[in-house]
Amino acid sequence: MEYIENIKKLCGKADDPGLGYAQITIDFFQSFEEQFLSDDRNLAENPIERDELGSMQYAISTLLDVIDNQRFQKDIQLFREMYSEIEAWRKEIEARNILLKIPRHKG
Repeated sequence: MEYIENIKKLCGKADDPGLGYAQITIDFFQSFEEQFLSDDRNLAENPIERDELGSMQYAISTLLDVIDNQRFQKDIQLFREMYSEIEAWRKEIEARNILLKIPRHKG
């Protein structure tokens, strides 16, 4: 699960005040970390589902559509890296669901 470690690094990078990311970038990554990587989430009782990650990918896509390309280049790069890592995570969940014969509409 290398993607989880990569996502944690990206969240830490976004939180570094010396790197000068936009506030919307910082807020997004902090929210992601709280929602998916927090110790408060009991993954045995409340596992992360493919659709949850898909909704985060959609949010990133939307942000990439509206963020000023010239002004926020490093933010855009960080979001693109995050999108790729979430995709890897989502694909692993999808593969697990197929093995467990969990219907696609069940997450």
